[in-house]
Amino acid sequence: MKTIVLMYQHLRWANEQIVEEIRMAGDVSEYVRTVMHHLLRTEQVWLTRLRGRSSSHIPIWGDSTVDDIITLLKTHENDYEQYLSELDPSRLDETIAYRTQAGLPKENTIRDILIHVALHGHYHRGQINAALRKEQHEPVPVDYIIYRRS
Repeated sequence: MKTIVLMYQHLRWANEQIVEEIRMAGDVSEYVRTVMHHLLRTEQVWLTRLRGRSSSHIPIWGDSTVDDIITLLKTHENDYEQYLSELDPSRLDETIAYRTQAGLPKENTIRDILIHVALHGHYHRGQINAALRKEQHEPVPVDYIIYRRS
């Protein structure tokens, strides 16, 4: 459980770093905003499913303003911390049933979902950093080891 908690502390920090760079840059592309919107909304979708609720109402793709992204980050930044603090580690291998955004029934363990969400964020923060560099902005160093050094 300790590793998963550390992954989510890093996830929160890394999201904050990326969003701050997007805010400071000011003139980022629709692509950057769309990918960040997707990353944050997908985290919300998975947490909604982990809590046993339908996520069908949550749009996972869409362009957002920088202010919308900041609001979305602030609204949900404590959600995983709260979920993990309440999660009994003996439940990590419990299977939960949910429906995808397309309505398909699926099942996964809580552990697999939590790992997926943490890795999904790494993938999209990499895409955002590549786009920032292409747009002549500084990419944000968000590697786990940098987080642990800070």
